[in-house]
Amino acid sequence: MSADPVMPRSRRALLTAGLAAGAAAVAASVAGPLNVAAANGDPMTVGNSFVSTTATMIGNTTTAAPVIVANSVDGVALVGSSSTERGVEGVSNSASGVQGVSTTGFGVEGSSTSGVGVSGSSGSSAGVYGSSGSYAGVIGYGGSSIGVRGESSTGIGVLASSGGTALQVTGKARFSRAGRASVSKSKTYVDITVAGGLAANSVVSATLQTYRAGVGIAAVRTNYPVAGKARIYLTKVASTTAATSVGWFVAEY
Repeated sequence: MSADPVMPRSRRALLTAGLAAGAAAVAASVAGPLNVAAANGDPMTVGNSFVSTTATMIGNTTTAAPVIVANSVDGVALVGSSSTERGVEGVSNSASGVQGVSTTGFGVEGSSTSGVGVSGSSGSSAGVYGSSGSYAGVIGYGGSSIGVRGESSTGIGVLASSGGTALQVTGKARFSRAGRASVSKSKTYVDITVAGGLAANSVVSATLQTYRAGVGIAAVRTNYPVAGKARIYLTKVASTTAATSVGWFVAEY
């Protein structure tokens, strides 16, 4: 007996089979996420990881609303990491490059084991700005390097202002415009060179670092004998046999 001939399927049957296959695919996607491998130009879906070889840009050109909003109930809302460059970089033409706001914690927190904890730059405003109602405006932790660093070519590198304590230092404080000089034996003065020069509002303070009975600091003459130097005078010759150490510190008012 010959086999029954294969009958061609009607359009209705083909449509029914297609709908059934689509329903099965939807059911599978609801049951659990599929492993997705995205390439450049592919759309993103939530709950997956994507890797590209070029930059991905998302923009909003019609409204002032945020481009990306990240919310988390208990964890970190947004994480940026890099093995050799900045983890997160913010750039703005007229507002803050990066702004952090918190009701009970840190607005912006930066930590580093060997690099810079927080880095900010601005052409005409503050590179890093922090404010707090009752705590510290900016805190930085650096494991073996700099926690917070401020630089300015002509303005103020770091500005600290407060109705309470503007600046609190726990540990050592180092100043480039301070040092120790040595008054030669049988001399009553020593000249020092101040890094960055001396202005009309510069004040030089000096103290003896070697005990000499009846000897003290008589005066300090700034921008003498030439600009950028200061001469520290003793009340009399401190010693005819040995040098005398003098510590000095420069501040502006």
